[in-house]
Amino acid sequence: MELPGHGTRIREPLLEDFDAVFGQMMEALQPEFDRPLCLFGHSLGAILAFEVARRLRSGSVEVVHLLVSGHNAPQNARDVEDVSQLDDAALTERLIKLNCSPPAVLHNSELMRLVLPVIRADFAVYSSYAYRDNGPLSCPITTLGGIQDPRTDLPGLQAWHHQTTGRFALLQFTGDHFFVYHAEREILRLIAAELAG
Repeated sequence: MELPGHGTRIREPLLEDFDAVFGQMMEALQPEFDRPLCLFGHSLGAILAFEVARRLRSGSVEVVHLLVSGHNAPQNARDVEDVSQLDDAALTERLIKLNCSPPAVLHNSELMRLVLPVIRADFAVYSSYAYRDNGPLSCPITTLGGIQDPRTDLPGLQAWHHQTTGRFALLQFTGDHFFVYHAEREILRLIAAELAG
């Protein structure tokens, strides 16, 4: 799914509040609620997928698997400073330090003028999220992480096992926060194998 203001939805207004993004996601997913779901999310998407799974467990929709990528478990997530209010130069500098965007984007000033509002909105969404303990899920959880990702660590990734009473697996890949782009085929094979099994 693409969020408003991202990708093919670039003409739509950006959202800056987690609850607003979550509400739009639940509405967009509504047509899929007549079948079992497998959810995958990377980075902020991991938290969104996790919260979707938690919301759906109280209804009739079965979440058969949750795959979370590039994010520590929400109860172990590091505090992330809200950098959405920084000016463009300071935000770009912070993104370089946090390794939050591909280098090809960060060093292209024309492209950065286009993506900075999107990145700023994503940070605002993330900083408005508050984890609340609501008991573990029953579906299996698979956690994916980049070995060189400075935004996650092994204990934080392993802590996702507290979020399920079902099967848990942790897989690490060579790469930083953007390992998903290099490991896309392997991840798709993993998802296919999980669903087939």
